[in-house]
Amino acid sequence: ARIHVGDDGIALSPNDYETDDLTRRNDFGPYVGQGPITDVLINNIQLMESSTGIRLLSANERLDRVIVSNVTGTIRAPHYDMAFVISHWANAGSLGNFGSITLQNISLSRAAYETEDEKEIQQSLIARISAMKSDYRSLYDEMNGGILPMISINGQIENLTIRNFSTSIVDDRPVIRFGPDANVALLTAEIGLIDPLLKATPIKINTGAEVGR
Repeated sequence: ARIHVGDDGIALSPNDYETDDLTRRNDFGPYVGQGPITDVLINNIQLMESSTGIRLLSANERLDRVIVSNVTGTIRAPHYDMAFVISHWANAGSLGNFGSITLQNISLSRAAYETEDEKEIQQSLIARISAMKSDYRSLYDEMNGGILPMISINGQIENLTIRNFSTSIVDDRPVIRFGPDANVALLTAEIGLIDPLLKATPIKINTGAEVGR
């Protein structure tokens, strides 16, 4: 698949948003179901200046045995230019139910904010997200205060493997970020960064995040 979209290129959502039970709300329409998702292979994806690449969301329904491999291309604003999101999203009551998640053979570029319009959009995003800190703290935490990482982890995961991930660094935003609700029992991460100007923040761990091994 070659994907050029302004939001998620691919999304797996057993349940998400701000509730444990999507069937009781109408946020996504009256016919949206929910439930566990297991045994998924996503392979050979090209992101063509997409906003968010692949997002995995779970409030409390199980998402397990997911392998994402051979992803190339570019992610770009003006929305949320993140390559991967694994999270409970903004449900403060349930922090995710992820089993084994593997991201492997990933080679992505992130477009820099070059024009004045792009820089203004970035600052506007940071301002909007920062304004949520007091009255919408879960979304503020989810979005890292508007400083968006390439890989955002903010949920409970039993086994997370990131293998052979490479990218060229364009600014100091985090490559991998563990949010305050991240709790990863077992982590393997192998990343390669092309960073001649030494700008990179390879890993950011927010207060509250836990990595067991």
